[in-house]
Amino acid sequence: MKNKSSYIPYSIFLVVLLYLTYAYVLRVLPNHLSDYNGHTYVYYPLFTRDHIWEALSLAPYCMWHAVVYLFNRIMLIPLKYASAYSACVFVALSYGVFSWALKKAVEFYSDYMNDFSISFVAFMLCIVQPISVPWADGSAFSPNPLYNPTQMCVRAFAVLCFCLLSDIWGFQENEDYVGRYFHVEAGIGKHYVLLAFFLFMSTLAKPTFAEMFIPAVAITMLVKWIIRIHKKNEPGKYFKHCLFTFYAAIPALLCILFQFFTYFLFSGHGVTADGSFIITEFLEVWKIYSDNVILSVILSLAFPIMIVVMDARSFIKQSDKLLIIVCLIISFFEAAFFGESGGKFANCNFFWPLMSAMLLAFFVAAERLVVLSAKDCEKRYQRVLIYFGWFLLVLHALFGMFELVGV
Repeated sequence: MKNKSSYIPYSIFLVVLLYLTYAYVLRVLPNHLSDYNGHTYVYYPLFTRDHIWEALSLAPYCMWHAVVYLFNRIMLIPLKYASAYSACVFVALSYGVFSWALKKAVEFYSDYMNDFSISFVAFMLCIVQPISVPWADGSAFSPNPLYNPTQMCVRAFAVLCFCLLSDIWGFQENEDYVGRYFHVEAGIGKHYVLLAFFLFMSTLAKPTFAEMFIPAVAITMLVKWIIRIHKKNEPGKYFKHCLFTFYAAIPALLCILFQFFTYFLFSGHGVTADGSFIITEFLEVWKIYSDNVILSVILSLAFPIMIVVMDARSFIKQSDKLLIIVCLIISFFEAAFFGESGGKFANCNFFWPLMSAMLLAFFVAAERLVVLSAKDCEKRYQRVLIYFGWFLLVLHALFGMFELVGV
């Protein structure tokens, strides 16, 4: 019998998270080199005048700026506070989605609900950072780049897309499947529409998630289709699912194409201008910041790597968890080979898809940890591994707390 749910821990962690976020944004805004400063005092003012096309060419993903506009121009809140409030909106949205998804997973796999653990994990997922090792040049990249407002906007939509796809795939493989997050047992038609909507919204927040997620889904489904052809396991029926999934991606793909051509062709970043898209040598951009790329990946993904090793069977057998590994591989090669020429070469703008993949990896690993913790593990080594998993997750969150408070 499930214990009664309590909203008190969720409320407490949300208040703490909002306070930390609000204070962090106000602290970094005066720094002219900070992303918050640029998006608040450089890009945003373009949206308030008669230069909409110029604004879209510089920042075609404008969801965060639209919320700032709501606070600043409509609600007449001073710009610096409007920026902080906008950050709080998207942080609260991320926290809500993390809490909802974790709770749904625990309800699906276990009869025991620990609201404190779920709310605490949701809080940590909003702030986790790479493990910092002062004596090693890792230059790790973050699953939560707290310094970048537009990347923070995409988190909630990324997790919702993953949850939807997870249940859609579950139904595709077994029509008796009862949705872990959504009620797909009655059919998945409307869930394709929801997937298209959230994927499109993610591109308005920042297109880099979809740039990684759509190719990873396409490759995974193509391989599964080929396997079904080889095994003669209803390949025609599965091909229809592939088509419907592709249809769901079309709005996001069109939006990405618009953003890509707007930025690289019409904003002064054309093929001959500073900042054009290029194919680099392997890890050429990454090596500017790191002498040890392998260490960089380990420092960024220590907790998910540990969960994958501990629960390898689950990640191999379940398509949605296997997708996370594909996402990481796809985004790694995007970071390894894609770049911009000229003065933007060192900006690492094609590392953002990798950060989105890291975020999904942390979410899936944390969900698995919460579910395993809710079960009774008879073997001592399993309990030790679970405790070690909690240690690593808290350690990642601790470094995030250090960054939020400026330590």
